[in-house]
Amino acid sequence: MSSNYYRDRAQRLLADIAQLETKEAGERERAARERASALRTTGSISRTTSQSMVDSKQREARRSDEKAVDHDRRAADYGKQIASKRTQLAQAQRDADRADVAERQRASAGPGGAGVRIRRHAVVRAVEVEPIRALHGEVMEGEGFGKVDIARLADETTLDAVLDVSKGAVFAMVAAVPVIGPVVREVIGAAWTDTRVDRIERFVVELGRNVEAVQGRMDRDFVKRAEFHAAVEEVVERVVLRRNETKIPRFAAALTHSATTERPATRMRERFMDWLDQLRPIHVEILDRLVNEPEGWVRSPEALTIGQVAYSRLEHALDGLDTDRYDLRELESRGLIESLDDSSVLLPAANQLSRLVTPMGRQFHAFITAQRRDLANLREDPQ
Repeated sequence: MSSNYYRDRAQRLLADIAQLETKEAGERERAARERASALRTTGSISRTTSQSMVDSKQREARRSDEKAVDHDRRAADYGKQIASKRTQLAQAQRDADRADVAERQRASAGPGGAGVRIRRHAVVRAVEVEPIRALHGEVMEGEGFGKVDIARLADETTLDAVLDVSKGAVFAMVAAVPVIGPVVREVIGAAWTDTRVDRIERFVVELGRNVEAVQGRMDRDFVKRAEFHAAVEEVVERVVLRRNETKIPRFAAALTHSATTERPATRMRERFMDWLDQLRPIHVEILDRLVNEPEGWVRSPEALTIGQVAYSRLEHALDGLDTDRYDLRELESRGLIESLDDSSVLLPAANQLSRLVTPMGRQFHAFITAQRRDLANLREDPQ
């Protein structure tokens, strides 16, 4: 198949994903409206409300909650379809890249050509050449490169990337990452395209910092398993997506924690990776501020009740963020924070805002936070 075929398929998949994301967002919005309606209904109950009216309003609130659950279920179904489409999209992009390389090879070979023509560069820094020598045992001659065993260097999707100056620097950085560098380099090489250079480079920098910080706790045997190789491939595929650009440091931290002796159970790791991919940057920032409450809050004289105090602290913590109640609802729906509608939650939150974060929320936050050293204390598996 030609590269155009795969790129057309990628475009169709992108359109499908956009349509499904619109449907998913619509279902989540309808669920939020139903829950808001339930809150208004129960909130209208006062001491003077008759018992029959109380019962009626409670039934109405339950119906709204049931509708919200149905909308959540449909949104989850759309989410699964989106995840499947994204997997297909990643494969179509890889196929297109391979077809591009094959077409360039045929064009460079000509009618009776001898095969692949390697691009050359007049100036190559030593830091870019040495990793290739070290990894493949070849001495590159003439114009800074020279002879090289193409089959050993990389597959057809990686060849041009390794020999490009800017890309060579990134491969050098990957090779320098202790323990898991070779695995990451292999996956990056297979997924490389020009538009992804900067994101992969940033990811590698963050990954190196994280691994250095926890190197004494790396599980070297686990890193060699196919399970970890699959995790690396999934992370790299997600890192290069534009929507995940601001979450690159989080993915680096998550992959590092996945390779330590203190890693969560497999099910939890996969769940956390999915959440990190699905949550928007604002959700991660909210969780950060709840776990590490900003200083400077002062109780207002107008904050008389426990609930008012808790909401005052929350407003201070989220000051400056373009967020709303629906963002908190999203974290709540995943079990990462407690429900703000639960009066029993407001008392501890009024004293310490981090009490809003559930045990699973703390474990997830630790998993995606750089250089976290107390992950071992959060290894319980909240199914």
